[in-house]
Amino acid sequence: MADEDFAGGVKMDQFIKMFEAFTVPGLDVKALVEGQRKNFDAMKEAAQIMAVGASDLAKKQTEIVRTAVQQAMTATSEMRVGDMAGASKMQQDFVKKAFETGLNNARELAEIVGRTNQEAYQTIEQRVRENVEQLRSATEHNVMQEAS
Repeated sequence: MADEDFAGGVKMDQFIKMFEAFTVPGLDVKALVEGQRKNFDAMKEAAQIMAVGASDLAKKQTEIVRTAVQQAMTATSEMRVGDMAGASKMQQDFVKKAFETGLNNARELAEIVGRTNQEAYQTIEQRVRENVEQLRSATEHNVMQEAS
């Protein structure tokens, strides 16, 4: 942990030494810095989850566009051949299929976004829970010391 970069290339030991000069009775600087490092790590993990989700979303959108263009080209070439009644039926089928595909694609995109948001949220939520527990524990410890 001593050689680990904490923020902006500052080493953990350097960061602790900067804050040790500002001593406050009952304040554990190392624990405070470690807690902030964990907060930073949780935010970094959430950002990575969001980046992967954005990449998955972009890939799916690219796939949707590619498929839609291919289907439109196929439908256009099929509609050129045949009679008008047949072409009209093909157009109706194409529009119906395009609408259904659009709904399915929207659902899949929403699922990707929802899953990504949920994973990132859970990462941050877990760290918040740990912070609350750490605060509760520290408060109980201080109350016990004052009672002694």
